[in-house]
Amino acid sequence: MQRPISCLVVDVGGTNTRLYYSEDIRIPDIEYEEIQMFPVRSISALKNAVVKTMAGLGRKPDSTLFAMAGIVKDHKTGMSTNWDERSTLSVEMFRSWGLPENTILVNDLEAAAYAIDAVAFATSRPGIIHLNSKEPVQFSNSVVIAPGTGLGMAVLVYADSKVPVVLTSEAQHCCAGSFFKRHRDIIRSYEDNTGTAPSWEDLVSGRGLEYLYYYGTGIKCSASRVAELGAEGNAEALRAIHDYYHFAAEAAQTLALLVRPTGGVYLCGDTTVKNKEIILHSDFADRFCANPVHGPTLADFPLSILNAPHLVISGGVRMGQIYFLSP
Repeated sequence: MQRPISCLVVDVGGTNTRLYYSEDIRIPDIEYEEIQMFPVRSISALKNAVVKTMAGLGRKPDSTLFAMAGIVKDHKTGMSTNWDERSTLSVEMFRSWGLPENTILVNDLEAAAYAIDAVAFATSRPGIIHLNSKEPVQFSNSVVIAPGTGLGMAVLVYADSKVPVVLTSEAQHCCAGSFFKRHRDIIRSYEDNTGTAPSWEDLVSGRGLEYLYYYGTGIKCSASRVAELGAEGNAEALRAIHDYYHFAAEAAQTLALLVRPTGGVYLCGDTTVKNKEIILHSDFADRFCANPVHGPTLADFPLSILNAPHLVISGGVRMGQIYFLSP
């Protein structure tokens, strides 16, 4: 019988980093109360969080999986796109902090995608909030979209296996467009103010929410404050938040039409869970289907919120099983 292999999973987000230590990655269940969170927006802050966590463990883990918001190459190097300054992270850097040889780096949406099957097709499905009446088909192509501090996008493609090929996308950095006049007006306003056309992530991100609020009010306000005002029922803040999710819905159309996700289109992430009631009242589903040519096609794809915490952590543990356990 194979001995237990421990794994430290590090979810490097745009604002906060979460760390979870599994004594035995053969056991996929997550003890959520044991997840530690640190504010991290730089390499030095990330190192401090990792070193502090290892000191608390009193030992080096057998393996480590870093999941980051950004571009990752060959599971070895990555560029953070959500910090104040873009920073290159690498497996070699992590090993220099005292981490084991068995260390890999993945995109955070790639990790989260490995948790989707367990959440979406659980017996009682407590982690699913349906945005339309379509039922997902298990082991079929799916789309994942995570609007938060930045915008994450990925697709799951199934061939002859029940294990998906996860393709992380950087389509969020393509130029934004819209079938709606208000959104085209926002895009033109953004270009007039900044001198450049916006990408999807320029509009569906923390800085995007700030601009959408500024567009409606002429007032500069932090994204966190706009979210607070929205929670208080402020009409202008809610309009900005709805615009944010309308742009996210239009961005999701592209990936959906690319892979025909009969397995589902899933919104996920901590921001999504926090804003689930707002999303339910934001006409997200209608905007997702608002395509003059393929509206009926888009309406056939199951659309849901993954109302489950820490998908990157739980998916990271499942990825650890694939990468670190011997056949």
